[in-house]
Amino acid sequence: MTITWPSAKSGSPEIRAGESPAPPLKTLRVRGWRRRFACANTNQSYLRSTRGSALVEAALFIPILSLLLFGTLELARIGWTFFTLEKMMNQIARDAGVQQGINFCDPADPQLANILNYATTVTEDGSGTPILPNLTATNISVRVERVDPTTSALGVCDCSITGCDLSAGGRSPDFIVVYLPDGYTVSPRLPFMAAITPFLLRPHVRMPFGGT
Repeated sequence: MTITWPSAKSGSPEIRAGESPAPPLKTLRVRGWRRRFACANTNQSYLRSTRGSALVEAALFIPILSLLLFGTLELARIGWTFFTLEKMMNQIARDAGVQQGINFCDPADPQLANILNYATTVTEDGSGTPILPNLTATNISVRVERVDPTTSALGVCDCSITGCDLSAGGRSPDFIVVYLPDGYTVSPRLPFMAAITPFLLRPHVRMPFGGT
């Protein structure tokens, strides 16, 4: 609210003793304008400084946040790959353990070949798309084990008439082991980082043999 003090020339009452005359209206307006202009300049400088600090902080933290985000996704992808391999091998060991007359000593045994193809491509002839890239039935190996009755030690069952060669009259194994001899290569990918050295996943499954 602006108070206007009329001058003595306009017929205003005289100033009483003890009272101080008010400053002219023009002086009040100039002083108020200067005060408002100074505050406006201060606010603009503060806003420019705040915006500049926010940009610097964003430039520093965006690469770190991106690395954490993509690193989490990459760990999840590697974990899913390992779980898929392990599940695939469980299926191979379970299916092979209940087959009648399967010959583990013959790598070209039709039943074993069908089991490996179905686990990796969901087709018995191996013509389907691999569940995991670059993984085929030839990358997976199956071996049989037997407990030694003398030492009670678990060892590889040899392919002979006294071993696990069913075609030669051998006995059935005690366990089936499914594994990846050369492993499965995984190549992690992270932004803002040089290429990470690939590493191998080597899951394996041992399951009791239930066939005859």
